[in-house]
Amino acid sequence: MDRELSSTPPPAKKFRYETIAVLFLQVCAKGTLFLSHLLFARWLGAEEYGAYVYVIGMVSLLSLFSNLGFNNATVRHVAAARRAGDEKKIGGYLVTISLLVAAIGFFLAFVAYLIGSYKLLPRPELSALLVHSWLLVPLYSLVTILSGALHGLQRVVAALFVSSLFSPALLLITVSSLVFLQRGELLDAEHLLTFSLWIALAAVTILLWSLRRFFSFSSGERNAGDLRSWCSEAFPMYEISITQFVLAQADLLIAGFFLSPTELGIYAAVTRLAQIVTFGIYSVNVPLRPRIARMKPNERHEMQKLIYDSTKLIAAFTLPLLLLLIFGGNALLAFFGEEYQGGYLPLVIVSIGQMMIAFQGSVGTILIMAGEATAAARVTRIAAIANVLFALLLIPPLGVLGAALASALSVSGRSYLLLREVRQRLGVDASIFVLFR
Repeated sequence: MDRELSSTPPPAKKFRYETIAVLFLQVCAKGTLFLSHLLFARWLGAEEYGAYVYVIGMVSLLSLFSNLGFNNATVRHVAAARRAGDEKKIGGYLVTISLLVAAIGFFLAFVAYLIGSYKLLPRPELSALLVHSWLLVPLYSLVTILSGALHGLQRVVAALFVSSLFSPALLLITVSSLVFLQRGELLDAEHLLTFSLWIALAAVTILLWSLRRFFSFSSGERNAGDLRSWCSEAFPMYEISITQFVLAQADLLIAGFFLSPTELGIYAAVTRLAQIVTFGIYSVNVPLRPRIARMKPNERHEMQKLIYDSTKLIAAFTLPLLLLLIFGGNALLAFFGEEYQGGYLPLVIVSIGQMMIAFQGSVGTILIMAGEATAAARVTRIAAIANVLFALLLIPPLGVLGAALASALSVSGRSYLLLREVRQRLGVDASIFVLFR
């Protein structure tokens, strides 16, 4: 008996092991994604690359509208049902929510088709690309819901592989093969979106297969009361998802109305490159989410210890990456191509904003998974509105630099306000300063 107990790693050590495994997978996923965008930017040129990133942003926004906040609520709900050992409840939930999200996704895909058909985007070529990629909306929505279920089941590696590594890796292999075969006529934004569509379909298929034992209509009882309860739980998270996207992408979408196609491509490359600063925090958030969701209100001391471990990992990854961008940003932008090198100053500004996200800690994840999603939604709403206002005020006179300033100011403000909510509501500190106490 003692031998069995001694062979079981303590929770903090198990969390570190899992986090390191997730970090390794995230390194592969983020590295593949970064390499993909670097090569796409070189092969397509700033104008075509900017169009591709812009349309993917529009598709992602519509897919967020269709998932109704269940991307986060699914993690929390499935984790709780797993702790209770109720597989039938998990099955009933997944069947109902997947069908609901798919139906709304197809409706919004039709909306995307109409937006493109009536040329409501800033440039005609962007509208044409949206028409070409409208089916990505329900597929992206289902990927987030199904991978959220795997996270709740603590099958984190499988979820990350499909949602984060599989798609960019397969897209990179496909496009690289075209370059190798000298099929340059297929290297444009339209064909990239077509490849993305087929790869997203493959990802949904793999996720459904991974969860196949839950997808039986007799596996769980469902009624209108359940659905109302689930929607009530998900709504604050829905607002958070939408406002987080606006916070992250409003500057890019608004820039499409004011910047030239080349400037839009440069800013897209800058934001993609600066995102590596938050690599550590988003990697740590993956195993942190189900653990926070399972904790009870009287386990604040255990929560603080878990957050302390996660903060050490975040700091260890953030500082070197930030210094790399500040001192090596010009060289990194040169890899994208000569036309991107004018984005160094915006890169530094956006990177500082990303640093503020990392240094305040996993505050948004902690609030949501601890049942304080309403507070997180309120803060994120304020920051999203601020991002839109900053973008409208700063982009017209300052161009790419204005977009960078709008992004950095809004995300920094959001992180600070969320940290204050975590301290007041939960009595824990998630910032990097906890390491010096």
